[in-house]
Amino acid sequence: MPRAPEFRAVHEQADRIEPRLARALGKATDRMRSLIPFAPLAEAIAARDERGAARIIAEMDIEDTLVPSEQILRDAFLKGGKTIAKELNDE
Repeated sequence: MPRAPEFRAVHEQADRIEPRLARALGKATDRMRSLIPFAPLAEAIAARDERGAARIIAEMDIEDTLVPSEQILRDAFLKGGKTIAKELNDE
């Protein structure tokens, strides 16, 4: 599908951000995998120990793994908004 020429700058920014975000999310996923205690979680699930499984999940500190991805998305949102505003004002 052809891209609207008036938003070329937005598309160029998206093309630059996409690989950065993909790398950040890949690293976050790998980090999350390393933090999940699979054996105890599987044991709790197999034993139908809902509270134990919930406790294990609650204790996993995985939120920090998404901080770089969140920052990339925040920056992209701000830059995209500024670029669109500039494009519209230049018309």
